[in-house]
Amino acid sequence: MNVPTPYTDRLLNSPSVLRRFAQHSRLKIAIQLALPFDGKRVLDFGAGDGFFLSRLGSLYTKATALHGFEPFQDRHPKCVCPIHRTWSEVDHVFRSNPADLVTCFEVLEHLTKDAQLEVFEKLLSITHAASEIVFSVPVECGLPSIPKNLLRRAAWKWRASSPDGDWDNLYTLKNILKSVLELPINEHRTGRLYLSHMGFYYRDLEHAMTPYFQIAERRFSPFNIGTHQINSQVFYRLFRRDRETQ
Repeated sequence: MNVPTPYTDRLLNSPSVLRRFAQHSRLKIAIQLALPFDGKRVLDFGAGDGFFLSRLGSLYTKATALHGFEPFQDRHPKCVCPIHRTWSEVDHVFRSNPADLVTCFEVLEHLTKDAQLEVFEKLLSITHAASEIVFSVPVECGLPSIPKNLLRRAAWKWRASSPDGDWDNLYTLKNILKSVLELPINEHRTGRLYLSHMGFYYRDLEHAMTPYFQIAERRFSPFNIGTHQINSQVFYRLFRRDRETQ
């Protein structure tokens, strides 16, 4: 019987050189931002197959409570950390003994704004005033949106709609142009539990985060030179608004 290749392995070993480079760079930055929390309590929200937690656990030298929350994907064979399927399980683990770090990589772009706000409220409920939160989301505007969306169209044999009919008129040339100019594409940001990347702009997320978090650091990947125009992802290191002053 053929065993499916784990999701993260497919990304890190993609046949696309650009995609492999972007994924390895993204993983490197994620590890760098999480390493200072060796010995602390860590939750990876939207943990995927748990590969990141597994890699982090192999680098930590102290006893660390590493947990993941992932309702959908199957566990990576190398991951031995607890992966919780329901939020009630996460709440049980962290409500009375909060997380020192929460990571959330490549999740928020798939959610409506209302769903994003629900995630922020959940994270506030299981962290303390000195906790840090690290988000990463893709850059889907400006110049990077051109190769990204053309690659997606190529995967669909240059159709604008998905071959199975699940996504209708998504990667049209009009939508790609709107992405370059960062114009709203509201019809693709509503009405689903799981949204595509189309019409997601990281600056909109920054506005949504403002009442909840302070941005301590913004870092682009793979080239951290302060502009999104040649990058594929953006990372945020965040503090809660009620962060304790020293």
